[in-house]
Amino acid sequence: MNFLTDEENERYQRQIVLKSIGKEGQELLKKSRVAIVGLGGLGSISAMYLASMGVGFIRLIDKDVVEVSNLQRQILYTVHDLASPKVEVAKSRLEAMNPYCKVEPLSVFVSPKNIKEIVEGVDLVIDGLDSFSSRFVVNKACVQKNIPYVFGGVLGTLGNTSTFIPYDDSPCLECIFSKVRDEELETTETAGVHPSIIGIISCIQISEAVRIITGKKPLLKGKLLFGDLENLDFQSIEIVKNPSCPTCSKKRP
Repeated sequence: MNFLTDEENERYQRQIVLKSIGKEGQELLKKSRVAIVGLGGLGSISAMYLASMGVGFIRLIDKDVVEVSNLQRQILYTVHDLASPKVEVAKSRLEAMNPYCKVEPLSVFVSPKNIKEIVEGVDLVIDGLDSFSSRFVVNKACVQKNIPYVFGGVLGTLGNTSTFIPYDDSPCLECIFSKVRDEELETTETAGVHPSIIGIISCIQISEAVRIITGKKPLLKGKLLFGDLENLDFQSIEIVKNPSCPTCSKKRP
C-alpha cells in the first residue's frame, strides 16, 4: 500500500531523493505530530518549513495577535493580518501552503495548568518562546512525557540552540539554564534582533526536528550551539546532565 498519494510523491520529490530522508522518511514526516510553542520569529519559520516539508500534524501555541512590530521578522504574517490571532492566521496560511498538513491552533499562554494539553500526543516540541519561565514549563512536561524538545533563542545578532532527548538520558534545558531569570535578561524590544540570525537558528531547529522524526540521532544532543552574526562565528560546547537538576535528575537537591 502506498502511504503517499501521487500528488504527495510529486510535491516532496526533491526530499524523497535525499539519502537522509527517502520514501520511508517522507512517510514518517507525514505520520509525525509536532507542537510549536510560540509563533514569533523562530516559531513562524519552523511552522512554514515543517508544513511545506510534509509534517502531517502541527499544533500551534501562541496567545498573541499580529502587531506592526512583528512584520520585520515574522514572515508568516502580512499587514492584512494585523490584530488577528497569530495561531488562526498561521493555520489558514499553512493549510493553504500544504493541504496535507493538519493544523491545530491553541490561542493560549503556556502555563502549568494547560501544558499537558499542549504536549499531549505529539512526537516532539519546537521552542519559539521568548521567556525562560515558559520554557521551563515546557521542558518539565517534555521530561515527564519523554518528548524531545528542540530549544532555540535569539537576541540582537546572537543565537543559540540545542536538542534535549529525555529518554536518551541527555541533559535538559534546566540542567544548563536553571539560574537564568527573565527579569535579568535583555529582550528583543530593548536589544533588537536581526532577522538573519532568526532564520539560521530556526532552520537548524528544523533540521534537528527532521532528524528526530526520521529516526536519526540529532546532531545537537548534548551540545549547545552558539551563533554570532557580527563575526560570522559558530561554536558548539558539550553540555552534560546536572546530577542535581530539579527537573530531570533522579536525585533531588
